[in-house]
Amino acid sequence: MAATHLPLDIVETIIDLLAAEVDDSYYLLADYTHLKACSLASKIFLSITRRHIYSTLTFLSFPHPGAHRDHLPKAFNSLLDRTPDIASCVRTLSYSILESDFIDGEVQRLLGRLPLLRVFNLLHAGGSHNKWAWNAIPRDHLSILYGIMQLPTLTSLGLTAFTKFPASILASMAHLENFYMDQMEFGPVETLSSTQSTSHIISRLRSLDVGGGNAASMTALLFEAQGFRPAFDIRGLRDLCSHLECDADVKNINKVLTAASETLTSLEIEEITYPLCGLRLHVLQNLQSLAFELDMYDRFEDSLHGLADLLTLEKAPFPHLKSITLHINLLIDGPFEECFDSWRTLDRALSGKRFPLLGTITLVVKIFSQLVTRRCPERETILRLQASHFPLLSSTEAKTTFNFSVLVDYF
Repeated sequence: MAATHLPLDIVETIIDLLAAEVDDSYYLLADYTHLKACSLASKIFLSITRRHIYSTLTFLSFPHPGAHRDHLPKAFNSLLDRTPDIASCVRTLSYSILESDFIDGEVQRLLGRLPLLRVFNLLHAGGSHNKWAWNAIPRDHLSILYGIMQLPTLTSLGLTAFTKFPASILASMAHLENFYMDQMEFGPVETLSSTQSTSHIISRLRSLDVGGGNAASMTALLFEAQGFRPAFDIRGLRDLCSHLECDADVKNINKVLTAASETLTSLEIEEITYPLCGLRLHVLQNLQSLAFELDMYDRFEDSLHGLADLLTLEKAPFPHLKSITLHINLLIDGPFEECFDSWRTLDRALSGKRFPLLGTITLVVKIFSQLVTRRCPERETILRLQASHFPLLSSTEAKTTFNFSVLVDYF
């Protein structure tokens, strides 16, 4: 049977599977050869493959090798002039602002031609160490960006490295479901004045990802302060990813956990350099997935930053927890065996009855070493700790799958 005579749903499934890896590539590094070949097979194949080939548009200040950011807007505009239907295929736009964009008509023209965007990632080209004041962007360029943010199809927004961003814009995005911010500073909370109509609809987030250096911004956006309303409703939040670097982070995370105690199913805490013992995990009633990335730069401290104590609290049962993932980053510069004493406690805790549905535990230890050698003795030492420090989880009789690995990164 000719491929064009196959049922349309089968054709779509085949091409969707072929494109699955391509769509997961943020920098578009995947090979599009097969998708392009399919697009030449027939008109049916062409319409389906276009949805994948053009689903993600990325023009950053650091594009993938072989790409020329300066030429992309003009080239893509020419493509849309010839084939306007392609504009509706673009669902994800990742864009880093350059000052030259303000006088580049091709950039502004392109930004205004994508009517069905679902995901918009906006970055300052200078990165997190060189934030850009939002009010320094020319008004005509701002109006285009605001137009994208008000698209009814837009459900995900990412912001990186801006100051004085107006929180009222976020409060007006009623369709927003997923929000990511990193190194952000927002305008005064007064922009969300309590004089606003009580019928004003704010977005109910399902997923929140908070990068580093955002403790103050998180407070301003999510929680009522000084009589002013928050930008988001987080009572239905399902996924939370946040950094934990100071006491303010602990307080903010706890407020989110309390507000979303009935709905939160996935919690991921990254770059942990502050003790975990203050987190109120016990309020989460339906937690299913728990992930921690712990940074350890002092060989005499607890590598788990108090996680074992947190999980052994009597008031903290986890009846729905299915998976735990732990990533520990170690900087090795001397004896370090003492920092793993809490692992035995964690072994006993996770083998207990308070985790009836726990199916998978993954522990990855990543060693950062300045010595570039073929053999890393610290790796062999830590690998042996699996048997001595996790005898229960490593037992053949254990009901939980325990994945233990040690990686080495030289710098």
